[in-house]
Amino acid sequence: MSATTVPARRVVRRPRRDVAILFQRPALLPWRSALDNVLLPIVVHGRPKPEHRATACELLVEVGLDAPFHTRLPHELSGGMRQRVALCRSLIQRPRVMLIAEQLAAYAELGVTRIYVRLRDLTDLPHLDLLMTEVAPRLPSS
Repeated sequence: MSATTVPARRVVRRPRRDVAILFQRPALLPWRSALDNVLLPIVVHGRPKPEHRATACELLVEVGLDAPFHTRLPHELSGGMRQRVALCRSLIQRPRVMLIAEQLAAYAELGVTRIYVRLRDLTDLPHLDLLMTEVAPRLPSS
């Protein structure tokens, strides 16, 4: 990853393409469909192409959101589905670094094991470093 020095009081106007952050709350735009929310980073960077739409659809299907869900607005999706849309939105830009904070509770519908496997697969991608924090489950007291 590269670093950029920004002089004091100077605004950084260019969005970062190489870092993605997956927040606990998905922060989807309520007036955009699931598919359009996934494509948002591509639109912001001004480089939408037809193949991006196909990639977004593939990502959504991969996380368990089939075609009928692609046109749904965020309020029509469950919390776990919204979080999966946010995950796809982070992946569409092919970041070099992805920061994830306490996500697994939102993935209960898919099963925690499947999500851990997917995150492990992500760490095998040559272009991606993954940093994830997770609250440990309560351990039984002795």
